[in-house]
Amino acid sequence: MNVPLSNNIEEDQSAPLIYQLKLVTVPSELDNKSMLKYSQVEPKITASDDIFECCLDGAKIEDNGRLVIRTEGIHPVEVRGKVGYSSGIHRFRFQIEKNPSGMWIFFGIISKSVPMAHNSPNSSSAYGWVDYNDYFLDGIRQNNQTVGKFQHTIEKDIIALVVDCTNRKIYYTNERSQKNQQLAIDINKCPFPWQLYISLFGRRDRVRLLNATTDILLSSY
Repeated sequence: MNVPLSNNIEEDQSAPLIYQLKLVTVPSELDNKSMLKYSQVEPKITASDDIFECCLDGAKIEDNGRLVIRTEGIHPVEVRGKVGYSSGIHRFRFQIEKNPSGMWIFFGIISKSVPMAHNSPNSSSAYGWVDYNDYFLDGIRQNNQTVGKFQHTIEKDIIALVVDCTNRKIYYTNERSQKNQQLAIDINKCPFPWQLYISLFGRRDRVRLLNATTDILLSSY
């Protein structure tokens, strides 16, 4: 790499009666290390334009795929997005519009190759959260201190989910409380493509998939 040069003018007093000006060339302060630092760019998140595409009996999808409503039944109702994700970093935002029973809502991912089922949070391919600090890794719940109801989440909360295919991680944030966590994904148990996956546990639950803001820096998580 050629180092840019800058020119300084200095007074030459080597001849006492006649002063001359000489051109002195000095290296620029912007060295290779500085150039490397300025060239580094943080990864960015793509705001997904995904929609809810399909759900099992006991729920219905409305508003052009932006709203899912739990209607009936005794089993958790699975809902999946339309898009499969195998690369890049993608952000989703969900608002819990109604949650009259206070029961869990699962937010996460599942491998697209796994068939839909009523108890998919227990699938070895499922990764995600039913509440802050209450999450599933390859279908196994990691917190057995509570039973079926939110402890940190309330109606109207907005949950942000970041799906990072590049680093094989997912990130959870409750925008009201600013509580957040991340999970590493075992690609052998949850192979690409990944699919957006939520599960509604309580009757009359309503979840809206919001429009996400584009180009959000991953470092904000």
